[in-house]
Amino acid sequence: MIWNFGIVLLVCWSCLSLGLRTRPKGDRFWPEKLMAWPGVSLCLATISLLLLGFLPRWSGILSLMLWGVGIILPLWGWQQLNSAIAQYHYDRALKLAKLLPWLHGGDGWRQFQSTLKLLYKDDALAIPEMSRQIPASNQALAPFSLSLLQFRLLAHLYHRSAYWPDLLAWFDSIYPLSLWQQDPILRLYYLRALGETNRIEQLLWEIHHLETQRKFRSRSRFLNEARLLGFAFCGQGEWVERLITQDLKPFPPSQAEFWRLTAQMVQGENTLDAFLTLSEYPSTALHKAIAWRLARPPQQRDRILSDSIAAQILQQIEKTFNEEKAYSSALKFSKRFAKATSLLILLNFVVFGLQIYTLQQQTPENLLLWGALNPNALIQGQWWRAISANFLHANSLHLVANMLGLYLLGPFVEFSLGVRRYLGLYLLTGIGAMVLYTGISLNFGGGDRLLIGASAAIMGMLGAIAAILLRGWIYEASSLARRRLQLVAIAIGFQLCFDLLVPQVSILAHILGLIVGFFLTLTLNNK
Repeated sequence: MIWNFGIVLLVCWSCLSLGLRTRPKGDRFWPEKLMAWPGVSLCLATISLLLLGFLPRWSGILSLMLWGVGIILPLWGWQQLNSAIAQYHYDRALKLAKLLPWLHGGDGWRQFQSTLKLLYKDDALAIPEMSRQIPASNQALAPFSLSLLQFRLLAHLYHRSAYWPDLLAWFDSIYPLSLWQQDPILRLYYLRALGETNRIEQLLWEIHHLETQRKFRSRSRFLNEARLLGFAFCGQGEWVERLITQDLKPFPPSQAEFWRLTAQMVQGENTLDAFLTLSEYPSTALHKAIAWRLARPPQQRDRILSDSIAAQILQQIEKTFNEEKAYSSALKFSKRFAKATSLLILLNFVVFGLQIYTLQQQTPENLLLWGALNPNALIQGQWWRAISANFLHANSLHLVANMLGLYLLGPFVEFSLGVRRYLGLYLLTGIGAMVLYTGISLNFGGGDRLLIGASAAIMGMLGAIAAILLRGWIYEASSLARRRLQLVAIAIGFQLCFDLLVPQVSILAHILGLIVGFFLTLTLNNK
């Protein structure tokens, strides 16, 4: 029953939050509101609550099924539709547009197919017709709405035909600016138009402004695509290559080559033959972009950087990008494979498997035989207990909780310090916490206590993260490091509150691990 109640609450929270985000602005006819995202979300939340009251046993699974069909599938279809249009796969986009009305009938989706067919027409005919179909509005575009998609489609047509001055004029004619500036895709079209019309200083300023906006700070791919434009139009070839090969994977090969050649052209290199070779790629949009590039070359790098304001903004963009690479993954699950962290997690699971295999019961006596820390035994010469205790766990819940913590905290420290120093720090933190715990316990009459678990070493990783971020804040004046350090402080506070509420947890060992990890990391140099 409690699981069903929790699932229904999560479904209701998801539906209501989506409804608030997508609520229509201004006056609209109420049946249209009912069939739009807010109405669908409210209906699903209401049905889920009714299921909880009338079918409590099946309410969880039925609510999840409704949520999947009514929310997840339409959102997935929306994303796939946008992706197909951006990649010029119009046939796939049209198929999705035929399916979406069956999942989500609001916002006029059933009439959208005729709008999408304009993409098959000549741009000179399609752009005016699309402009007439865009609804007049003075409010911000609601997320996942048809109005937003129509704005994106018109910008896509300008982009496809390389009508950059016209695209820029269209954006400048839209008031208020909040109507389109809150959408990442429209902002990227606008930035591209600025670069193509050689308004480089404004382009750099817009990118820097995006980096300071909380709404966009978490959208790493969007920011990196914006930076790619800035670096390419400023001739920063190394930064362009770094983004394409590391931070924007997968990136279309033809587009990657186009931006590499653009950066080389800005640097003053002769790229005519390379652009002509690239034009053999079967893409009409790429052909028009190359024709524009050759007919109207961008400004040279020396001229751009001779402007002190542009040079300063570009330097700040590079600094912010480096800070994100160094500190943004703190307290986040890593997408990169952390081999040392994975090895430690595997080792803990292997040891626990051996515990289960050899011990019928996880009694204190059996754990002591396996190497649990006992302060009296440690000072009598059984030094290995300071090591072995870090790899023992009382039960599967204890093990899984610790390994999730290590999976969350370990990769950031590993990538910041390197594999060898990370492994050394992990072991020394665990050993140091055990030794200090022994000394304190003996002085306060706790020599017979047992201590097991990797939590002291894992808290040491949290202390290491705090030390890395503190160093970035003090020595690099990194605002991102400061913000992440505040999150670390909050995480430490929550952990200590949890330790106080759960008597089986040793708050002393956690505090000691935190302190040892923090000060050991301060003695190390970051890579």
